[in-house]
Amino acid sequence: MLKIIDGDIFESNADIIAHQVNCQGVMGGGIALQVKRKYPNVFKEYNKYCNRYKGVSFNLLGNIYTVGIQSQYPDLPRRRYICNLFGQDEFGGNRCHTDYDALRLCLKKLNIIAIGNTVAIPYMMSCALAGGDWDIVSKMIEETLTDCDITLYRYSV
Repeated sequence: MLKIIDGDIFESNADIIAHQVNCQGVMGGGIALQVKRKYPNVFKEYNKYCNRYKGVSFNLLGNIYTVGIQSQYPDLPRRRYICNLFGQDEFGGNRCHTDYDALRLCLKKLNIIAIGNTVAIPYMMSCALAGGDWDIVSKMIEETLTDCDITLYRYSV
């Protein structure tokens, strides 16, 4: 069962904050843009990772890339991570960009690295700007993230 909390995901005490990203190296909206602004090093690492594979036959879809944020915030009481889930190739326009197969693979990989940890995920991840269906995505999260404590954060103003 997923816990849903109204609040700021960045104020959570989760060990890992996971969110969907595109494969183009752009964090231009939604939670990704907030990550870029709050943790510039995470964006730099993500962008560098994307650029490393541009023009190569390796497809980033279905992969995850985790970046520690301890170095940017040394006063944090423990290691914390931002986990970028490559669940969409492109962005923009009025169509669904979420690749459900890639997202499912990302979530399975996240489940492995997050065993015994707490994970915060944005409510409606993969749905708002990426156009996915929340009924599909929320079910996928419940089915795949079985070995960690998951909380969905619904932003409230």
